[in-house]
Amino acid sequence: MHDIINDLITLSKIFKEGFTVYIDNKNIKQSNLKEGFIISIQTLIEIKNNSHEVFKNHKELFEGLIGGWYDKENKTYYIEKNIHVEKYSDALRLAIKYKQKAIWDINKGECIYI
Repeated sequence: MHDIINDLITLSKIFKEGFTVYIDNKNIKQSNLKEGFIISIQTLIEIKNNSHEVFKNHKELFEGLIGGWYDKENKTYYIEKNIHVEKYSDALRLAIKYKQKAIWDINKGECIYI
């Protein structure tokens, strides 16, 4: 588990604007998603001023779709558990449910603030 956390923190330094990966059995793979929307559902790690805090240290949360993004407003990098949906309406509904600031539009490669 500690290795996965360190690897995700390293990715945040390499991909300063953001990244999306798939973790399966402790293996980190690049996400191959080409369309749809990504919604964060739970913050796992928060990085600010070169220090980090791990919020959820449960192995099952560090499996599946994981993404990182930098919030310029509060100068914090978030690594979060994500879900992928095809429809914008589903993405919006889930973003509201999970109290998210934004949705990532894979097709356009941009953040949609809500």
